[in-house]
Amino acid sequence: MVVNTWVADRHCGTAAPHAGARALSRRLDLDALRAYREAVEEATRAAVGALGASDLDESVPASRLVRSAPDRTYANPGGRWMDEFWAERNRGWFLAFVNTHNAEHLIAEALTVRSLSGFPLGI
Repeated sequence: MVVNTWVADRHCGTAAPHAGARALSRRLDLDALRAYREAVEEATRAAVGALGASDLDESVPASRLVRSAPDRTYANPGGRWMDEFWAERNRGWFLAFVNTHNAEHLIAEALTVRSLSGFPLGI
């Protein structure tokens, strides 16, 4: 996995305590994070490029997703809901999720900054 090279503290971040998020932010190496992002992008492009249209309907077995649990990816008790949430979704769903999830976070962060700056949300 790409992540093993750059990230020593693996977890999903779901329901992470604020203190833990702050500690991670303080010790984060931005150059390493950028290298990680580029490696993930490259690996993702290669994997998606190898898929055919019919592959997108194929379910991803829960056993494949749960196998990340022993290496503490879902170690946070707040992330235990994820096993069921991810279970038996198809590859197309995962690709859609990857393409929308980060945008959802960016929009929420932009709205938070806007509201904290005293501007109306206008939504």
